[in-house]
Amino acid sequence: MIVDKSHSGWAAVTALLLLVLSACYGWYSSVSPDGVRGGTLPGLAFGIIAASLMVFAGLLAVRKKLIGWSLGPVAWWLKGHIWLGLLSLPVTLFHTGFRFGGTVEQFLMWTYLVVMASGIVGLFIQQYIPRLMKVTVPEQGIFEQVPMLVERLRTSADETITAAVGSLFGAEEVDEESGYAPEGVLRSFYMNTARPYLAQQSPEVSPLANATQADGVFAQLAEALPDRLHAAVEELSQIVDERRQLVVQLRLQKWLHGWLLIHIPACIVLLVAGLLHIVSAIYY
Repeated sequence: MIVDKSHSGWAAVTALLLLVLSACYGWYSSVSPDGVRGGTLPGLAFGIIAASLMVFAGLLAVRKKLIGWSLGPVAWWLKGHIWLGLLSLPVTLFHTGFRFGGTVEQFLMWTYLVVMASGIVGLFIQQYIPRLMKVTVPEQGIFEQVPMLVERLRTSADETITAAVGSLFGAEEVDEESGYAPEGVLRSFYMNTARPYLAQQSPEVSPLANATQADGVFAQLAEALPDRLHAAVEELSQIVDERRQLVVQLRLQKWLHGWLLIHIPACIVLLVAGLLHIVSAIYY
């Protein structure tokens, strides 16, 4: 989600709550000669508030599953997930007195910090990547349809080259004026360089992977071929450019969603560790 003016209400409420809770913590620390402890009444209050904020943030996943329920827009829950999730960090530190405690508490805090760090990184990625995609990938396809689009591009390129040279695997005819087989040159370039790049798994090392380098390659190819093959070279160049954009899109999509591979498992671990912490605090 992109943070914009629609978040102003949540940001204001979060800032107000942080101000009030910070004032409460300041008073609590000033009247605690033995120092701030999570087991005291104010410390437990901060712990309950922090846990409640985390639970609310975690309910976003539940809300996404209950599509048909009248529980408010998913966007509203997502905004709450962001802002109240951020607020839970200082409140958690108020609960612990800015200390990590024993072994279980240390594990819980480090897991929580991983959750917060991955969430913040994800938020910045979602702010930046979509804008970058609009600039660098003007011809975007739906993520799930990319394999089909790649197959269409390769089929289109096969048809273009076949129409120009007669067959992808045909015999090469030497041009009497130039002394070489121009169709063979185009066919060889396509089969050895362009067609592999148009595969579902494009090779990372290819002269066509970089737009500037690819322009130079196609310019040299056009210079080496007669005018009758220039239209095919131009069309092939455009197809390769579209494939390159899809490569960039897939790479950016991995960044856009990859942070969840850390964030979601860490949230699950945090939930289990948090329950253990609550049980141990109550019974021991």
